[in-house]
Amino acid sequence: MGLATSIQLYNLTDTHSIVMKNRLEFTVKTNRTSASMKTFITDELEKRTSLKGLITEHRWDNTTLHAKGPLGSGTVTLHDYKADVVLELTLMGSAAKHTIESKLTKLLGE
Repeated sequence: MGLATSIQLYNLTDTHSIVMKNRLEFTVKTNRTSASMKTFITDELEKRTSLKGLITEHRWDNTTLHAKGPLGSGTVTLHDYKADVVLELTLMGSAAKHTIESKLTKLLGE
């Protein structure tokens, strides 16, 4: 499992206000095909009430899940036997970065 993080600065307004965004990017090895993983994730999003507050919007684009919530936004791209996760974390999400990675690794690796 590889982890790459970076801090990026973005201009928000003409007055040159800036905000920091923390990027979390990693790959999880799975024992499932992409189709099986998509079904599994869709079922988990429906049945786990704990995820409903963390993921407020989501949609599938083929085998890529686009998700957004109070901790950040990003994608989970499914391949046979692996999933690539790319997240742009909010300040609150940045504080929970290691927990987010750990929980997603555990969930996707099931």
